[in-house]
Amino acid sequence: MSRIAFLLGYDLLEPKLDRRVLLEAQSCVARGHTVEVLCWARRQPFRELTGSYEGVTFHRLYQKLSAESRPFPLKIPSYLALVRQMLRRLAVFNPDVVIAADLEMLPAAVTGRLFQRYGLIYDSHEDWPAMEAQTNPALGFATKLLERTLLPAVDAVVTVCETLALRFRRRGKECRVLLTARTRREVESLVFRPRAEVRRELGFSPSDVVVGFVGNLQNKRLEMLIEAVEFVHQHDSESRLKVLILGGPTNVREALATHAVASGVAARFVFHPIVDYRQVHHYLQTLDIGIIQYNRVLWAHLAIPQKIIDYFACGVPVLTRNFRERARLVRASGAGLVFKGGEPDQVGKVLLALEASKALPQLRRRAQRAFTEQLCWERQEPKLLALIDALSATRHLPQVN
Repeated sequence: MSRIAFLLGYDLLEPKLDRRVLLEAQSCVARGHTVEVLCWARRQPFRELTGSYEGVTFHRLYQKLSAESRPFPLKIPSYLALVRQMLRRLAVFNPDVVIAADLEMLPAAVTGRLFQRYGLIYDSHEDWPAMEAQTNPALGFATKLLERTLLPAVDAVVTVCETLALRFRRRGKECRVLLTARTRREVESLVFRPRAEVRRELGFSPSDVVVGFVGNLQNKRLEMLIEAVEFVHQHDSESRLKVLILGGPTNVREALATHAVASGVAARFVFHPIVDYRQVHHYLQTLDIGIIQYNRVLWAHLAIPQKIIDYFACGVPVLTRNFRERARLVRASGAGLVFKGGEPDQVGKVLLALEASKALPQLRRRAQRAFTEQLCWERQEPKLLALIDALSATRHLPQVN
């Protein structure tokens, strides 16, 4: 089989596990390939250089950066030193295929290809230029130009949505959409506490309709959810609508709780600290509706939050704003509702209608079916493995003199 190297611009495990890269690497290992993840452990305390996590071998590279506040051009020498480290490690590993995880690793991957004849896959996790442009328009333009300049050296692209995929296809690149999702095996192996028991512990009654957001609360515009519930309370004080907000950071959660008190709807809310990822499914299953963040950013119409798929995996339908890609996914699944605009009363009206419709049991079944039949990792990995097989075969063709 082949040797596959992943280039990652941060540590695979710390401060947060990169599930997408781990899933891709595990699929390659299961296929019989030899895999190494080269990860740049920037701004991380020194740990073991080489290790293994759930069957995936990784190698850490340490390269100090200038202070984050320094201008981007002053960080270039440190980045070039990192590239030299990566090239030395690639020369030792001698990969057949390299997968560059996002734009910041693409220059290193393209440079290495000048010296080693490997196949190159660009894994575009998001619209990187748009993310940079959100805070620095000049840097956004520069990264857009960088991506266009390097793209001709790439054999194929995997990305996270059809809109981005179409952009790469227009530039002549073979591109597959690869969603980050739990495996069906993982979900089927989960042991759930009784749903009624967890809901009771949280303070919800059997007749409550529980809306929830579980995850990182920072910059998610969840204040609008509080305002939407205020609308519900004003228009139907007998509504059984309740809300679970679970996550951190603590100061954001406490600020949201204060907002709920000031709005007069604190009795409808439960605020819960963040829990270990391995315990999240117990809380997800308590929800009748999962909420996706509302905030508009330049790349919002492209993003499909992994949270949608996590909700579906636990049989939870989704309510989302009409950002293009996430709205397309929810509508295609039939397992949720999409609201237009960003006004709290629009969300409140949808919640009232959903509570009155008695459609939640059917939506729950659709959510579970969408995960199993369309979204789970077992439905995603064949697209990646087919690309790797094709590129590996090309590299192993005999040379014609």
